[in-house]
Amino acid sequence: MADFCSAVDKWARSGSAYETAFRLTDRPARIANNYGVSLLRQGRAKEAANLFAEAVSRDGSNPRYRNNEDSARAKAGLPLRDAVEPVGEDQALRLADAVRRAGQMQAFAAGIEEKKGEP
Repeated sequence: MADFCSAVDKWARSGSAYETAFRLTDRPARIANNYGVSLLRQGRAKEAANLFAEAVSRDGSNPRYRNNEDSARAKAGLPLRDAVEPVGEDQALRLADAVRRAGQMQAFAAGIEEKKGEP
């Protein structure tokens, strides 16, 4: 239900459904990740980063959760969670990839908005 509401841009309903699902599920990492994707599509990158961090803390074995967190943190202008000064080559490459993915997500969301206006 939450994923459907998010897909059709019913943001208030999707938020409520994700919060309910989070309380009821035995797979909270997946719900936190999906809710984060929804918030990122709404341009709420900082909130999304927090949910992706929650997903990582509950299931660190899923690389998608960490990639999503990196993308959201980059979009929000936040440092990567495990970044240290100075940033090494590996961190720089991860950040560049996260920024690229964030741009792709934004372009995808813009395309959806554009198609809504078509007859």
